[in-house]
Amino acid sequence: MNAWSVPGYREDRELGSGETGRVVLATYVENGGRAAIKYLSDELSSDASFRVAFRDEARRLAEIADPNIARVYGYVESHLDSAVVMEFVEGASLREILRERGALSPEAALVVLKGSLLGLAAAHDAGIVHRDYKPGNVLVRADGSVKLTDFGVAVAADPSLPGGTPLYLAPEQWNGASAAPATDLYAATCVFFECLTGHAPYDADHVATLRQLHQGARIPVDGVPNPLRHLVIRGLAKNPADRPASAREFVGELEMAAFDAFGPEWERRGRRQPAADADLGLSAADLGFPPVDPGLSQVRSGPSSNDRDPRTSTGSRRAVRRPRRYGLPILITSGVLAVGVVAAVVAVNRDTGHTSQISAEQARTGGATAAPAESATPDTSPSHTRATSPAEAGGSSPVPAGTASASTAPASTAPTSAAPVTPNDLKVAGFDGRTATVRVKTPTSQSITLTARFAEGPSPSKLTVSGRKTVELDGSTSYHRSIKGGFTAPDCGRTVYRQVTISAGTPVTRARSKVVAVKGDACPAPSVEKAAVDWDGRTARITVTTDGPGEVHLAAEFTRREKNGPAKVVANASRTLSGDTTYNLSLPGHLGTVDCGETAYFGVKVTTDPAAADGPQTREVQMSGPKCGPPTVSIASWDGSTLSVKVTNASPDPVTLTAAFRQTVTAGRRTVKRDSRHETELSGDSAYNQMFTVRFATPQCGYEDVRRAEVNVSSALGTASDAATSVHRGDACAGSMRQPTGKGRAG
Repeated sequence: MNAWSVPGYREDRELGSGETGRVVLATYVENGGRAAIKYLSDELSSDASFRVAFRDEARRLAEIADPNIARVYGYVESHLDSAVVMEFVEGASLREILRERGALSPEAALVVLKGSLLGLAAAHDAGIVHRDYKPGNVLVRADGSVKLTDFGVAVAADPSLPGGTPLYLAPEQWNGASAAPATDLYAATCVFFECLTGHAPYDADHVATLRQLHQGARIPVDGVPNPLRHLVIRGLAKNPADRPASAREFVGELEMAAFDAFGPEWERRGRRQPAADADLGLSAADLGFPPVDPGLSQVRSGPSSNDRDPRTSTGSRRAVRRPRRYGLPILITSGVLAVGVVAAVVAVNRDTGHTSQISAEQARTGGATAAPAESATPDTSPSHTRATSPAEAGGSSPVPAGTASASTAPASTAPTSAAPVTPNDLKVAGFDGRTATVRVKTPTSQSITLTARFAEGPSPSKLTVSGRKTVELDGSTSYHRSIKGGFTAPDCGRTVYRQVTISAGTPVTRARSKVVAVKGDACPAPSVEKAAVDWDGRTARITVTTDGPGEVHLAAEFTRREKNGPAKVVANASRTLSGDTTYNLSLPGHLGTVDCGETAYFGVKVTTDPAAADGPQTREVQMSGPKCGPPTVSIASWDGSTLSVKVTNASPDPVTLTAAFRQTVTAGRRTVKRDSRHETELSGDSAYNQMFTVRFATPQCGYEDVRRAEVNVSSALGTASDAATSVHRGDACAGSMRQPTGKGRAG
């Protein structure tokens, strides 16, 4: 035992161990409840990042109450160790069953796959990926039901390999892709293949070779019954996009294939087949496991009031309590491990000569086996009592293991002289949503069964099977048949989607399908009771109420009015409404923008045909433009005499433009300054080009003449300015220099 143990529990015995830890059967001391405790390996417990991620995922997994997932009661940690307290489930692992017995019958394999997919679907819905689906993590109970265990703990055998079991790793995981729902489906299909054939789809002595097989080898179907091959091909697709979109979708495909191949009773036979039926179930003794201990307490899985500590009930029968849960059930993703220490009855069915659904080469003849004992039904009160013996439960006494039952399986009544017929060509030649026209070509004129399955729904992805018809064809090698689907007309104004799926031959060929849209007749014109409009100047939100689902034509007219001007139609929109009595829709107006500082009026007018009882609905709102910015001014050019100025204004309102000029002349030690100023008002436009001319006197030689121009524009919205300088220098004087007098003129 470990030095550390979960407080409050007495460990009875070790149930198993592996790379992820060891599992013990334990008793909760306070009330005698049985539980399985998994002590995680030192590798996992010492991995801080794993423990942090594990706690987060555990909280989500703890909320799952699904009959196909073993229940967890709590996650316990110490400084160095961690453990999961979980449901003690009576059953045997699928790995033990396959090792002891080998391949299962097709129906039993389908039962295992369906239960696994339903458990995976519940986990995927909660955002949890299994990461290491394999036969050792699939527990089969005595009633043939399946429980999944060990979610989330995927330990790589080699640090260079992805986490998980290489035999079941999806192609993308070998390239470093993270585990995802699609990788779970791939692993589940690998195990399904193993259930059908007795061996994994790919196996090799070296991991590198195994990687090449998963990523590049063809999908194996040898040994897989023909009706189930397309399930294997779908689930083992190299590209995850080619696999079923979800586990639930895969369940739908499985059920259709099973129904077509094995009839409506396939699941009952796959779980446990009575000895009186043609197929036989295997008892616990047949599998080589010890008999059920009637004194061992049973713990139900799934949500119930028993998830809390049940109180001890009174009466002559010993009450057994469920183990204590540690606060919020922090369920480790790695820890949903239920260990089977009691034998499960697995329906490993065998065909007894029936050749109408699978070929004679694939059918296996089964011998007589002991009839399994009926298990006691768990008490539904909060307390769990011990399991009663078959006699106490009113069941019949079992036939001793290893002896033959009173009667043997009935002999086959199927004819053996006729070879199976497989069509050369199978096609849906036409389907109008009511009647399917089917073309079948066969190599011989022997009898062949044509099956057509019809489905209907609101969309191509949401179809429900509505009926199935079979037609016997014989006497020819080419057939054209019309098969009615038995559909009723769609409701007026509604569109439905209908599908026909056909198959024929023994073994059944891969189905051919066709989907069409069917529209119901037009509904009579209704009365429009009310039309309401909410309008914000951008979008019209319209509600229309009628007394029937018939067509209503709605028209919207969008208008724009500038200040006191007339309204002008700017845009139109229309819609046809049908199939309901209340409609809510939004129509954008697209009426443009309003200039800064301006005001406009945006309107909408909504009319209906038939006319609404409250008439056309008209709405108008005032829309204001943004606040305008101040005017701008820039000097385009200035040569010392001529100034070119550009002015812009956001509105045609008046602006005042001022130009100031200054000349500074320096000759020797003397400096003279002269100033000039011009002002003008601009209005009626948003852009202006203005010219100014000035004249200054200058000496003849020996001077520096600096001329500066400054412009300023102002309005009620603000001001702006700009400036420029021009410099001129005269040549040096030859004789006496004429000095500036300080007098001159500027104009």
